[in-house]
Amino acid sequence: MSDSEPAYQVSAELRRLVNLVCDGELTLEEHQRLEGILSYDASARAFYYECLALHGELSWNGAAGRGGTTEEIPASITGPRSPAVNPILNLLDTGFHHVAGLFSRGIVVTVLLTIGLPGILLLLLVLQVSRQPVVPGPIATVTRMHECVWSDNTATASPGTNLFAGEQLRLAKGFVEITYVRGARVLLEGPATFKVSGGGKGFLGNGSLVATAGKGAEGFTIQTPAIAVVDLGTEFGVRVEDERGTAEVEVFQGKVELTTADKEDSGKTFRHPLSAGQAARVEVGDRLDQTPVIREIKPTKSSFARRVPSAPVKPAETVKPEPAIVADFSGGPGESGTDQFPGVAGNGWATGWGVGEAKELECITSIEQSSPLLGGGKYLSVLVERK
Repeated sequence: MSDSEPAYQVSAELRRLVNLVCDGELTLEEHQRLEGILSYDASARAFYYECLALHGELSWNGAAGRGGTTEEIPASITGPRSPAVNPILNLLDTGFHHVAGLFSRGIVVTVLLTIGLPGILLLLLVLQVSRQPVVPGPIATVTRMHECVWSDNTATASPGTNLFAGEQLRLAKGFVEITYVRGARVLLEGPATFKVSGGGKGFLGNGSLVATAGKGAEGFTIQTPAIAVVDLGTEFGVRVEDERGTAEVEVFQGKVELTTADKEDSGKTFRHPLSAGQAARVEVGDRLDQTPVIREIKPTKSSFARRVPSAPVKPAETVKPEPAIVADFSGGPGESGTDQFPGVAGNGWATGWGVGEAKELECITSIEQSSPLLGGGKYLSVLVERK
C-alpha cells in the first residue's frame, strides 16, 4: 500500500453489515446501525459503494450465463483497500435504490397487475380449455318425416333432431329423411333399422333406403351385414332382407361400387361396380365362412321410395255464403224493430249499433228515400258536421 492511498477504516461490524446487505438479510435495526456508520465515515461509504458494485457485477454475470462459476469476493470486502472510488458507483447505488423504491410503490404494483393479470388469466383459460375433451358434434339431422311409427317406444325423433355417431333408428312404419353434415341424404322406409356412423357412413341392418350423395359427399357409404355400397356421386337404393345380409342394390343415377371381403382371405376384397340403370342381388349362404355372391338382376325402380310421400290433400269444405244485410232502417228511429235505428242485432246485423258523440263533431241522422239502391227504399243517412 502506497502512502498516497489512504486506508479504509473497515471494522468487522461494517463488513458484517455489508455482507448482510448483499445477502438481503439486513434487519431494520441493523439497517439503522449501517446508516449511522456511513453517515459520518467517508471511508466506510467508499467501501460500501465498492462492495455493492462488485456484488451487482457478480449477479449480472451469473444471470447472463457468463463465467459459469462464482467469483470469489476480492479482499476489498474483507480487508483494507484504497479509497479510490469508481465514478459510476454513486450512480449504481442510486439506480439500485430508485428501482427498489419504484417497485415498492402501490400504484406501480397496481399497474403491473392490471396489465399482466388479464394475460395470465387468459393463458390459464386457454390451458384449461385445451385440456377439455373434444365433444363430437352431430353427424346428421332428421329433416323430414311422414307417418312415422317407432319400434322403440322411447324414440322422440322429429324434424330438426340432431343425430350423433352410433345412434340407431328403429322405424316400424313410415318414412324418415336424414341429412348428413357433408350433404348426403338417406330416405329410410319402415320397417327398417339404421345406425348413423361417423366418417360419412351408415349401417342398414334391415329394411329399405334410398341414398343421394351429390357434389361434396362423394364416398358416402352404406354398410350392410354382408357388403358395403360406396357412392361415387349418385342416387341408389338398398334393401336388406334378413340379418345374414341378403340384399338388393339398384342405381338410379351415377355409379356405385359394391365391396365385400373374401371370407377365406381376409386381405382380399371383391369389388363390383354398378352404373345408372343397373341392379344387383347379394346372396349369402347358410355358412358364416362363405363369401357373399353378387349377381346382376333386372332393376325395378318401383320397389324403392325415392321421395317422402306428400300428406293427403283434404277435400275443401263447402263455404256457406254470408247472409245479405237486409235491414233498411225503414222503421224509422227507435229500437223496437230490426229496421229501426239505432241498429239492433238481427236481420243481418251481428250487434246493435248507435251514433257516437264527439266534442268537435255533430252527427245528424235521418231516413232518406233512395232509388235504385238495392231496389229502392228508405235508408239511414248520417251527416257529420264540425261544431
